[in-house]
Order: sequence, then structure tokens, then C-alpha cells
Amino acid sequence: RAGQELDIGVDVTDEHGNPVSLEPYMGMPGHAVVQKDSGDVYVHLHSNGTISMKAQESVAARTGIRVATHSVATRAQRVTFPYAFPVAGRYRVWVQVKSAGKVLTDAVDVVVSD
Repeated sequence: RAGQELDIGVDVTDEHGNPVSLEPYMGMPGHAVVQKDSGDVYVHLHSNGTISMKAQESVAARTGIRVATHSVATRAQRVTFPYAFPVAGRYRVWVQVKSAGKVLTDAVDVVVSD
């Protein structure tokens, strides 16, 4: 549902359905992109949560504290991305992870209701 906070969960398996170990990919367990079919929603998500660069700069300017949004990945086969779809509609979610030295990409279509 639109506005509902959730974790988009992805289980990474091999062609036989066996779990695979993940490696850090650009410092995190995974990355995702969410795009609404109309194109008016597009966001890059991090599995540890996402803070925009503008928000990070704002916090640093006011407090002198740099906000870190990246951390080292664990060797698990499940990756989750905290998110709340802003409005109802059709979305495509792309996910990228790294395993055995290779970047793996897949996508799923999601319908979000009011």
C-alpha cells in the first residue's frame, strides 16, 4: 500500500534454488532502484537505508557531523531495502548484488494500491 513502510526483501539463490553467499558491492549488501511506470518516481535505495546527499550535506553544515550511509556487507543470501512507495501505481524494482565476484541484476514488477 502507498505510504506503508516496508522492507523489500530479496533472497538470492543459484539456478537450483540453493542460497548463495553475497559479497560487499560498493560497500553494501545490495543496491536497488524503484521506478514508477509513469516516470514520476525514481529512487536509488541502499540496503542499510537511504539518506539523500542533500540531506547529508544539510546535517553536516548544521552540526559538523558527517552521516555515513555505507557499511560492510555480511555474507548472507537475503537482502532487504527499507522503503515506502509514495503513491499507488505500477513500479519496477531492480536489485543488484554481488556473489563470487560477479554483479547480479534482476527486476520485478510491483502494483501498489492506495
